[in-house]
Amino acid sequence: LHICFSLQVVSVQDYGIFVKIPGSRKNGLVHKSQMSNVRIETPSEMASKGDSVYCKVISVEVGI
Repeated sequence: LHICFSLQVVSVQDYGIFVKIPGSRKNGLVHKSQMSNVRIETPSEMASKGDSVYCKVISVEVGI
């Protein structure tokens, strides 16, 4: 945990973005509250589908 990765944005929603996790069929959620040190209204202010973003893994849910 707490390792940074450069990941591709696959979807932008009102509540956050989903990123492609290499080697997995699942995508990871980056909640909008975790996207910046300042408040953002919509995640599309920070990222668009296809963008590469740096992400830090802060939790993993096994078996979901």
